[in-house]
Amino acid sequence: MRDEFSRSPNSTEEHFFNLPETRRALHAGHRAYNDGKTIAAHMRPELARSARSTMESLLTNDSLSSGILYLTDQQDMNFPHHVFEEFFSSLRWPGAAEYYNAKRCQFRIKDRVVGYYKTARHFTQVMIRGAGHIIYGMQPKSTYLLIDAFIRNSSIFQCT
Repeated sequence: MRDEFSRSPNSTEEHFFNLPETRRALHAGHRAYNDGKTIAAHMRPELARSARSTMESLLTNDSLSSGILYLTDQQDMNFPHHVFEEFFSSLRWPGAAEYYNAKRCQFRIKDRVVGYYKTARHFTQVMIRGAGHIIYGMQPKSTYLLIDAFIRNSSIFQCT
């Protein structure tokens, strides 16, 4: 016997949030449940576009006292790593060609590969393995050690 929630995960969620008792308990009013995927799909290009001028300004500023570290993750379904890679490769700044041609190197903690990085001038972009949208929550030790290494000596992120 199938119960009323024996459906795909998305339809189960939608069904639950559209139940009258759930809507009353959440004070949802008369609006139908929306999982936000449509809105997120429309916002995705805007998020990268709105950051473009800020990133280009930072990347152009060679007088920064410290480098720029940008962390991405391997398993984020909302903002996959390849989207950031395309974004960084499309930026206009003096180190753009160097970044585009930079070798991707392993970031290791002891003998374990915890991520991969590319460095050009004062910009280092790191992809953390095994992490989703909230990197520091899924890979706290790797994130801490990576940020600490960057702050202490960003030259550690030079490929050989």
